Amino acid sequence: MIFGSTKNYLEGKEAVPKFGNKATAPSFQQWISRSPCEDDENRSQESGSLEVLAEFKEPVEVHSRENQKSIRWRSSYVKRQKAIMIIEIVLIAIGLLVIWWAIRPDADAVKYGSRIPGPTSYPIVGNLLNIPLTGTEALKALAEMFKTHGGTFRMWMGNLLVVAMNDPNDIEVLVKSNKLIEKTKFYNFLSPWLGFGLLISGGDKWRGRRKAISPTFHFKILDNFIEVFNRNGNILVERLSSKVNQGTFDVLPYITAYTLDVICETAMGTSIEAQSGNNKDYQDAVREISKLLGKRFNTPILHPNLTWYLSGMKTKEDELVKILKHHTLKVIKSKATTQKSESPGTEHDENGLGIKKKTAFLELLLEMKRNLNPVFQTDEDIQEEVDTFMFEGHDTTTSGICFALDLLALNPDCQEKLYEELSAKFEKGNCNPTMDDLNNLKYLDMVIKETLRICPSVPSIARQMTESLELPSGYTIPNGTFVMINIYLMHRNEKYFPNPEVFNPDNFLPEVAANRHPFAYLPFSAGPRNCIGQKFALYELKSTIIKLVTHFKIECDPGYQLVTDSNLVLQARDGHMIKLTSRK
Repeated sequence: MIFGSTKNYLEGKEAVPKFGNKATAPSFQQWISRSPCEDDENRSQESGSLEVLAEFKEPVEVHSRENQKSIRWRSSYVKRQKAIMIIEIVLIAIGLLVIWWAIRPDADAVKYGSRIPGPTSYPIVGNLLNIPLTGTEALKALAEMFKTHGGTFRMWMGNLLVVAMNDPNDIEVLVKSNKLIEKTKFYNFLSPWLGFGLLISGGDKWRGRRKAISPTFHFKILDNFIEVFNRNGNILVERLSSKVNQGTFDVLPYITAYTLDVICETAMGTSIEAQSGNNKDYQDAVREISKLLGKRFNTPILHPNLTWYLSGMKTKEDELVKILKHHTLKVIKSKATTQKSESPGTEHDENGLGIKKKTAFLELLLEMKRNLNPVFQTDEDIQEEVDTFMFEGHDTTTSGICFALDLLALNPDCQEKLYEELSAKFEKGNCNPTMDDLNNLKYLDMVIKETLRICPSVPSIARQMTESLELPSGYTIPNGTFVMINIYLMHRNEKYFPNPEVFNPDNFLPEVAANRHPFAYLPFSAGPRNCIGQKFALYELKSTIIKLVTHFKIECDPGYQLVTDSNLVLQARDGHMIKLTSRK
């Protein structure tokens, strides 16, 4: 059936009409007529006419032959994009599973950690977002959590289970263990500076070195150090005399130089004359690196080596470490040189190491190296212990002395009571205490202990669990857990220290202390990893306070508030600001 000519169609006829289930289509090559159910064989084209090709069960679709290629390409493109998207989704899912598998909490940590009370934690981040980790806010948050959750509670640092302890019964079980002696991996942040000496090392290395070094703190050796304390203490008094009636000043630099001279003359056997103005760059570097590494300890995002490097702080750390190691190496070389020229000692009491018992610290290390002792075989072995003791032997003691002066200035009644005890013992202008004096001045002992309660030089310690531990509180701490003991907060436990923020030396009256749990007060830690130099530190603290209180009345400005910062060693945020008046 002919519908019309091509010419007529092109001259304006209507588009191809549909009649029921029949259709017509223009008969020229640009246009084709096709039913979805028909083959191309059903198409027919004749010049100049349109004719019915077939009857269709469905309406005819009319397409441009040129657009058909575009449609096929677009369809193929969409299919490819869908396939790529599916592959990407699968790869992302696999990646997330791998990451989760890598960072997932240990099964035992989840099992036992869920039984320990603690704040609400969130997947992946744990408590990193809802607990402040730095500064006074962190201490306030921890104090509040101890009140809310009890003396032992848990937190999550990402996938790491952290158990905080404030219960002396639980603490006793942990610190007395001869097996659980490993420091946490965070102590490794100190290794570029201190190496893996007595502070950081664990296992057999720590046991061997602890045994080797312990004889250097024998009471006979400490007795020889009293003269060094007195001589350098007199220099300190002379230097501080220039500050009498001169108003408020920061006493920290004066005490730092004094303690540095003491540790070098006693433990290292060499004089560096820091109080004469030498080695100030070492003192400054110690303060700077303590703040720098304290920031890293307290900021989780800086824990990975990559972010520490990208922050730019790694470069600063390297600069400071270079200064510090230069000075300790100089001390070692100085002692090694003088030791070669010294005549052999006359003391030959054996300590099991084939070395005389009265040998001082650095001399002992050098002798062990010469004797091929396996504990100290290399120069690096010696330097990491010298770095450790140079730091711990002067910075922690500096903190204790400075805070004692602050607290005596803030509590003049206690200061006057102490002065009365000292005046009864020493004549004016002649206060060079002996070992016997240091052991028998009762109120001085109470003042020092109360100072270290309120302002412990090392505000917290930590352990990495290498096996599970059952606590008296009923909780189980699984292997791999990071255990934190915040000494600063533990010493403020109202159960053991009423009105804990008040400076009260009577907390250490014999009858009061006898009724207190022995592990409620740990200024030097306890157990096998206690501070090896604690007797040295206490004697130096006492000797220094005797010198200063007998010569000066220590005061502070009205309204002065002592605000502490918790870095590697406890520090005063705004300095140790005191003023002096002569007692003569």
